[in-house]
Amino acid sequence: MIMALILCVSPGEGRAEDWADHRQVGAFQIRSEFPLRDERRLLEEMEDLGNEIEETLGIAIQGEGTEILLFGSRRSYQEYLAERVPDGVNRPALFVKIGDVSRVYAYRCPELATNLRHEATHALLHASLAIVPLWLDEGLAEYFEVPAEQRSHDNPHLKSLKKWNSRLTWRPQVGELSAKEEMSQMSPRDYRDAFSVVHFLIHGPPEAREIFRSYLKEIEEGGAPDPLELQLSKFYSKPDVAVIEHIRAW
Repeated sequence: MIMALILCVSPGEGRAEDWADHRQVGAFQIRSEFPLRDERRLLEEMEDLGNEIEETLGIAIQGEGTEILLFGSRRSYQEYLAERVPDGVNRPALFVKIGDVSRVYAYRCPELATNLRHEATHALLHASLAIVPLWLDEGLAEYFEVPAEQRSHDNPHLKSLKKWNSRLTWRPQVGELSAKEEMSQMSPRDYRDAFSVVHFLIHGPPEAREIFRSYLKEIEEGGAPDPLELQLSKFYSKPDVAVIEHIRAW
């Protein structure tokens, strides 16, 4: 359901009437250079995303007032970001949080829905949790960027991972992921590893799922839990092997 329009414009983002369409959808205030009347499924997915994350992770998802700015072309997107977030002009979509203001920028292209789900996941996680380690942030965004019906068994990331595993001796570096603190440190392998660990934590053995939910709940309640890899090592002598076995058997 599309909720009532809220005309609340933050400084520097232009007046609502400067955009072709503007509406409130779930937690998101969306402004678009193109009419959204033909984007019904995309709007429904954005409205459902918060509830899907909440149900999957067992935490209360916040994020009301998060702004999504949609551009009609890559050119207009890059021109807009060049004046405001120049470091992001070459990314297909972008999440930025400054103080209490969270914004997602994306442009119309065949991958718009995927890009938007990915960056909106970042926005909702950071609005709801005081601590989100980089690897977990990216792993969850990779997980939720695909449509809901594909996430558990028909996830293209999972298929790619299985192909990678069949060709090479792959072992996720669970312990090394937590050392990544900057986006520039994340390699394609790190994204694969992060997704594989997230899939294990969401769909793996009961003890892994319980560790994950307890970890997130402690953060939600204002705590600072031990790193996930340390908690996993109490149950698994080799957490990376447990992840591999889960992916192979899934």
